[in-house]
Amino acid sequence: MIKHAGCLHQASLFQRTIDEFLEETKLDLPTLKKLYELKVLSFDAEKLKAFDEKEITEAKFIKALFYSGLSMEKILFMLGKLEKPYCYSFKEIYWDFENEEWLSIYDLVCKELENYRQEIFEELIEDKELFKEALSNFVDTKREEEDMDKYLAYNFGEYIVLKRFGE
Repeated sequence: MIKHAGCLHQASLFQRTIDEFLEETKLDLPTLKKLYELKVLSFDAEKLKAFDEKEITEAKFIKALFYSGLSMEKILFMLGKLEKPYCYSFKEIYWDFENEEWLSIYDLVCKELENYRQEIFEELIEDKELFKEALSNFVDTKREEEDMDKYLAYNFGEYIVLKRFGE
């Protein structure tokens, strides 16, 4: 599930006027009106008196899609896969063109880190010398930090498990 940007549920301390909003988003009123009429923008900019971060985020997100060069049909298809209002940030999500779905950058990074951690772990298990070196480096680091006494070592034949006290 793709999450809205955090600003959706958080009021801004500093609201903007229409002029500040237009300057920050680099959009004009006729364009905003058209986006609202197309039902891709959740607010009518002419009727709002003040603009929060959520309106700015939504306007910039929609603007980026329309300026991307994609067809209107493709943009509407992509937006159809998100919940309204379209208060999202390209710093947090991206469109996977192969699978035609929005993905969370955070989830992708976590998945990649977990895959990397698993690969390193498997290498350590397969290469006993590498494992011994990594274990020795870990023990040396803990000695330098003077908290080696906070760990217990269990020898299970081919494996050594280190467990921290209190966990």
